[in-house]
Amino acid sequence: MKKQILIVDPDPRTLEFLREKLDASNLQADIALGGSQGLAKAQTGKYDLIVSALEMPHPHGMDLLGDLMSRGADIPVIFISRLLDEYPETRERIAGLGPYEVLEKPLFINRLYERIESRLDMKIHWRERRERDRVPMALDILFTVKGNQETGTFIRATTVELSPGGLSLERPMCEVCTGYVPGGIHPDCILSPFAATPEGRAVDLKLTLPNGEQLVLFARMVYTLIDESTSRETIGVKFVDLSEGQKKALEKLTRRIRN
Repeated sequence: MKKQILIVDPDPRTLEFLREKLDASNLQADIALGGSQGLAKAQTGKYDLIVSALEMPHPHGMDLLGDLMSRGADIPVIFISRLLDEYPETRERIAGLGPYEVLEKPLFINRLYERIESRLDMKIHWRERRERDRVPMALDILFTVKGNQETGTFIRATTVELSPGGLSLERPMCEVCTGYVPGGIHPDCILSPFAATPEGRAVDLKLTLPNGEQLVLFARMVYTLIDESTSRETIGVKFVDLSEGQKKALEKLTRRIRN
């Protein structure tokens, strides 16, 4: 029997991103746009777990929590917050109230999978099952359209999540990226040529590690998320057509960082 999950967030892009990532044979993900919809759906009592933004226009995450507690509902809730650095006591205070916890942004999706699995005492059978935990790190990246070395764009990512299958990087939003457009990236953005690369055509990535070591890989941008409230964007990149040598180099790198 499928477990029922409710996702609550004021941003429709985040809702669709999380629903897609939680699409699994043994999960049923429902979405609520903002706190009002979230409260209404949570009160039906049909959900096994709720994933919710903590900071939302009224009603916000704490209103949702208060409603659950007032009704004696023991539904586990995983909150996602961007303010934990400013209010570190929030995590402990919410965890002390019941089966609730807070994950901080930027959200590494594997961390969310692990917390859901722990709360529901199950394994998520999602389509691209991870073989290893991903490793967060800082990285310098040069994007180049394959076969055209004059199109290079340098990115210094402040937060990177690297795995043998791809990477997720978070960076300050481009000045021109003032609003959402289809595909999640503005046509004038410096990354637009790579997001618009035709299907089947990869881009070159040159990864420069903190120790100066470099890796050159083929990849494809698979998603972009823009968070206007924090002026940051998150970009997902999937490695393609890797040689055995490149696969071994990535595995060695992630193993070394993890240890």
